Parts: sequence; C-alpha cells; structure tokens
Amino acid sequence: MVSDFLGDLRYAGRALGRSPGFSALAIVIMALGIGANTAVFTVVNAVLLKPLPYPGADRIVTVTSRSVATGEINPLVNLLNFVDWRDQSSSFEAMATYRGGEAPVTPGDTAEFAQHANVDGNSFASSASSRSSGARSLPKNWRSEAPRGRR
Repeated sequence: MVSDFLGDLRYAGRALGRSPGFSALAIVIMALGIGANTAVFTVVNAVLLKPLPYPGADRIVTVTSRSVATGEINPLVNLLNFVDWRDQSSSFEAMATYRGGEAPVTPGDTAEFAQHANVDGNSFASSASSRSSGARSLPKNWRSEAPRGRR
C-alpha cells in the first residue's frame, strides 16, 4: 500500500518534470482556487454561519412595516407606530429602535462623513450589551410627546 503510493508520487514527479510550464500553471491555478475558496468561506462563515455576539442572539428579530397600498416593505418604522407596538406587545420581551445614517464631521478644514446609529435607551438592555461610545440616551428623547430639538 505504501509502496504503491510512493510509486504514484514518483510517476507524478516524472510527469510534472516533462512539462514544467504546464506544471507551474496548474499549481498557480490550484493555489488561486484554494485561496478564493478560503476567502469566500471566511466571509460566509463570519456573516451567515456564526451567531451574533449577543446572549440570546437566536431570539433577536427585526420588525418592519408594509404599505397597505403598494405592498412594499419599509424598513424605517414611524416612531409613533413603534411606540404603539412596544406598548401593546405581549410577544416580545423588549423592543428597541435604531436608525443609521451619515453625519458630517469636521476634524480640520475639510468635512468628512461618518457612519452613525441613533438608538433608544432600550437597545442596550434588549441586546444585553453596553454602549462603547457616544452620548447618554435619555428616555425623554424617545417619547412621542418629546419636543423636537433644533436641527
């Protein structure tokens, strides 16, 4: 069995030695294929297969709204609808809102845009995580009767 394997290796080495250009091309193509496969699996594993880094991540859901007239799904939920859903819900342990976007930042003479997310105070309790940076979240900012600030 081992002698058969060694014989096969010797034969493969002789065959590769007869056409080194083809051999080099085949090795490069195999290396690129293996590298591409590894890269794709790494992305799929990180994005789709690994659970979210929160306790109880399998219980986190996203709720959206659907237009009655057009049937289109709108990921941006009206704040008043959210307040109604939160107050009347008995199916969810906690509900929180977030909205992402870009905001101008001026570190020097030029303005740049930075990604940000506005979250309500219940977001951290819902995900059992803590805030890493940013301003305190005040409950009065998220009540439907809260006064609108200057923009």
